[in-house]
Amino acid sequence: MINSHSKSKYQSQFGEDKIIEKILDQLNGNIELNNWCCEFGAWDGKYLSNTYYLIKNKGYKAILIEGDENKVNDLKKNFNNKDVKVVNSFVTFDGENSLDNIFLKHDAPKDIDFISIDIDGNDYHIFDSLKLFLPKIVCIEYNPYIPNNIEFIQTKKMSVKQGSSGLSIEKLALSKGYKLLAGTHSNLIFIKKE
Repeated sequence: MINSHSKSKYQSQFGEDKIIEKILDQLNGNIELNNWCCEFGAWDGKYLSNTYYLIKNKGYKAILIEGDENKVNDLKKNFNNKDVKVVNSFVTFDGENSLDNIFLKHDAPKDIDFISIDIDGNDYHIFDSLKLFLPKIVCIEYNPYIPNNIEFIQTKKMSVKQGSSGLSIEKLALSKGYKLLAGTHSNLIFIKKE
């Protein structure tokens, strides 16, 4: 059971950052952590963030990716240190702005400790496009309004904002060597199998 903490330490929408903290605490000592994380659709780095707690309270290095230039300016104000790389980009399925290429460009470890995928729609396809990097923990948004027993993968198109079903995302994660650890109202949290 996760202990309750001061609300001010946490920023995520449904307690995902508390769950991530607990998982990482339990992993520490059992596997080597590299203290790196990534979030895209990062907003200002605080608002509904799944990585803010790790950066501010656990000393994590981070890649924070945001497509909106105004929000990028806020990100830079909130994180003005060399350990947080602020990237002004929209993550794409392939090409220069694919997650793999962004990670390569910013020297992220191949087994980055944690990534948060929450882009309101194409989360499944972005996770599927990740080939070179194997994060230890992945938190990914799904469409909570699709029943748990339904497989649905939204069209692979950035302008579509339906989201995929939890079952489809879980099957993708299993095929990539992950197992489901936890779920919240709109996010599933997976860990890489050893």
